Amino acid sequence: EKKLKSRQFARSLYAVKPIEAGEAFTPENIRSIRPGFGQAPKDFESLIERSATKSYGFGDPITE
Repeated sequence: EKKLKSRQFARSLYAVKPIEAGEAFTPENIRSIRPGFGQAPKDFESLIERSATKSYGFGDPITE
């Protein structure tokens, strides 16, 4: 329970522009921001140039 509460203060990857399914992740469309409900920022480099498996709207957590 404590870990879940503290997770909201961690960073995670979010869409900062709409991303369509099949579109590549780029530094321009994903950012590491709070709260920590998406994928860990350590995965940023491995996501770049990979294609999204689903569509993301502005502010959606990346959950690839």
